[in-house]
This record gives sequence, structure tokens and C-alpha cells, in this order.
Amino acid sequence: MSENEAPKSDMMSLLERARKKLTPGARTRFILLFALFNAMFCLLLLQFLQNWELQQATATKMAEVRETVEAEAATQIASLLLGPTPVTIIVTSPPEIREVPVEVPVERRYTIPGLGTFTLPQLLGGGMGLVALLGLAGLGVTLWRRRQPPPLPKEYFNPYIVGKPVTGRNFVGRTDIFTDLITALKGDNHLIIEGERRIGKTSLLYELAEALRQDGDYCFIPAYVQLQRVTEEKLFYAIMREIARESRRRCEPLPSLRCEAPYDDYDTFDAEDDLLAIIEALKETTDLPLRVVILLDEGDRLRDFTEETHSHLRGWMGADIQKDVLILVWCGVSFDRAWHQRTSPWYNQFRSAIELLPLSPQEARTLITRSVEGTYEYEEKAIERILTLSQRKPFVIQLVCHECVKRLWQEQSGAIITLADVDAVWPLVQRRLESDERAEAPGEDGASPSLTYPTAVPAEQLAEEAAPYDTQPEETADDP
Repeated sequence: MSENEAPKSDMMSLLERARKKLTPGARTRFILLFALFNAMFCLLLLQFLQNWELQQATATKMAEVRETVEAEAATQIASLLLGPTPVTIIVTSPPEIREVPVEVPVERRYTIPGLGTFTLPQLLGGGMGLVALLGLAGLGVTLWRRRQPPPLPKEYFNPYIVGKPVTGRNFVGRTDIFTDLITALKGDNHLIIEGERRIGKTSLLYELAEALRQDGDYCFIPAYVQLQRVTEEKLFYAIMREIARESRRRCEPLPSLRCEAPYDDYDTFDAEDDLLAIIEALKETTDLPLRVVILLDEGDRLRDFTEETHSHLRGWMGADIQKDVLILVWCGVSFDRAWHQRTSPWYNQFRSAIELLPLSPQEARTLITRSVEGTYEYEEKAIERILTLSQRKPFVIQLVCHECVKRLWQEQSGAIITLADVDAVWPLVQRRLESDERAEAPGEDGASPSLTYPTAVPAEQLAEEAAPYDTQPEETADDP
């Protein structure tokens, strides 16, 4: 980048950030004031040019008159001085007064039907007064709208997702991580994704699976496995059932597979047989390079499994039959790198580890505002408070915004989320987070049934909301 391009890029970036920070109402007020000042400037410039033209024309005519008078005077003097003999002139009648025609510019007048005839300064003064009046009216409307927030939509609408993974348009950010993940998977690399709870790991795996399905350079078979729902003895059975289910979306029919029958002492040998059958069937349907990607969520549960299962998993991943096809993506809070056997630890097969961090400030801001554009608005101070309280963690952002929208409908105070709304719901959000920690909810992005918040509540049920914001919610006796 050249030295001249860098300041230009910085200025464009600054203007873009300023534009995004303006609310729709603020942008409207800015455009109105900008148009008002432009109109006043144009009117003043037009009046200046007209006056300048009038002055120039007057000065030209006056110069012509002066030259005419000087010429007449010179002629009279010459006739007196150059005559044949001096004479005495006695004037007995009034001196002759000669009229010299002078064309003086006349101001143009403009007729407005129904109103009368006006000069240009009068029109300019009236126009500026009208513009000023419109500006004051616009300012008055703006102040009134500020006091009267926009109304709520006709039907209850709360797009913030709590209790399940976020996918599609609601998924925000992680673009650089997606690029690294897909590049690594195309290079036959086993991967580790680490990150604290509620940082968005499950949502990332869901989006990664969809991106792999849409890839046009490789034939990816993404198999998502949630270990919280899998016992140790059924580990390979559960993995192969997901691989078979995903493979049938690409290849139908598949040969008969043991993993699709009811569970009956399914082991790694059965898993190898089923996987080989699936690979052979898929290779007959596509010429693209084949990759079977196991997305192992809540991978921390592997710590509870025996070393024998770890050894079987290591051997299964390194078998010659599928080592160029089978790829494992381990996802959890912290990968267990301890190993107590004489053989090489199975985690040595992972080429890289990616740490999932909180969203960037811009990504977090987008998560807050994008899904409610045109429906609800946020005060800038409210957005800043959400970013601070949530530490830019996606789950906490969704939870705070979800509760803020519920509060708008409970209070019926309009469609603008204020700093007071955020501060009012934050104690409730804290209690929810503490309850989730104590309950050790089964899924990373989920919660126990007794603590799950609805993702949408009909408007007629809002009056029946049980938990006011200033009281502690009742404890339930349900098991998480």
C-alpha cells in the first residue's frame, strides 16, 4: 500500500465506523441538517453573485456617463479659447440644462401567481426564512420523536437465540478461523479447538459442518457427535451412525451397515468395516477428494473414558484403510495432553490447535444490532454496557439482548433499548449464569430443562411472565 493510500484508507474506515455508530434516527437528523445548511449556503451564494453583477453593471454605466460629460466639457472650452476675437458674454437667461441619457440597471422582479411581485433579495430573504422555519420544524419533530420512542411491532418478536446453537444469518464473526479450519482439513490435518464455556464452540461446529457440505473442491462428510449424549461403550457406534446418516445425503443407496442396526456389542472392527464400505460407495459417486470429518463436541468427556478406549481411538484414526480420508476435529474446553501408556499418545496425531476467543468489538456490535434492524433500536450507551458486561462472549450477549427485548414488551415503553434496560436485566442474567454453572448444564450452549429460556414468547403470554427483575426467581427441584 502506498503512503497516499494509507491515510485515505484510514479516513474511509473512520467514516464507516462513524456511520455504523449512528442510529437510524440520528442519521435522519444529520441528513436533514446537512440539507438545510446546503440550501442556506446556496441561497447566500446566489444573492452574493446577483449583487456583484448589479454593482459591476452600475459601475460600467457610470464610467460611460463620466466619459460623455468630460468630452462635452472639453468641446465647450476649446470653442471659447480658439475663437477669432475675445468676446464678452452676458447671460440674461437661465443656463441651458442638457439631459444626458443614462441607462441604470433595474432590478429584476419576479411574479408568483397568487402572491404578488417580488425582487430577488425579497425572494432570497423569504426563502431563507422558509428554510429556517422548516429546519426548526424538523428539529421540533426530532425532539418529539426522542421523547416519544418508536412503537413496538404488532406481534412479539425476539430474534436472540438462547439455549441452542446459533446458525445461519444469526452467526457472526469467526471468518479468519473458518479459513484456517477449512485449509487445515483439506490438508488431512486433525485439529483441536479449545475455548472456555459459552464462547460459541458448538455454534462454530454447526457452521463448519454446513460450510463443508457446500465446499466445491472436496467431498466432505461432516459427522457431528455430541459426547454428552454418548456412553463409552457406544462411542464408535455413535460416530459411525452419524457418518452413515451424513453419507446418505451424498450417496443413496449405501450398502447394509451394522451401525444402522440396533446396538449389539459394536466395536472398532465393526466401525472399520462400515467405514470402508461407506468410503468405497462414496468414491464411486464422485471424483473429488474425499474427507470424512468427525466433529467431536464436548471432547472433554474423553477424560472419563478408559485408556483402552483412547488406544482404540488412536488405532482407528491411524489405520491404513482410512488414514488419508478420516479426520478428527476435537472441540472442548481444554484438551487432556496427559498420557500414561508406553505407546505414543494419540494426541500426537493432531497437527494444530485453535483457541476460540471472544468476539471482536465490531463482531459483538453486529451480533447485537443486525438481527433487530428495522424493529428495535439500541442507545449507544446500552451497546457499550452490553459489550462491557458480556466481555464479548456470544452466549452472554444473546442472553442479555433476549432479556432486554422481553423487558420492552413487559414495560410497553417503546422499541428503544436503553442503558436503564440493560442495567435492569443484568442481575437476572447473572443469576441465570450462576445457575447454569451450578447445574453443569449438559451442553455447551444449552442449559438444564428447568433453566431453559424460551426463544419466543407469544404476546398474550407476556403478562404471565413469572420472574420480575427485582426478585430472585424460584428454585426448581428438577434434575439438570
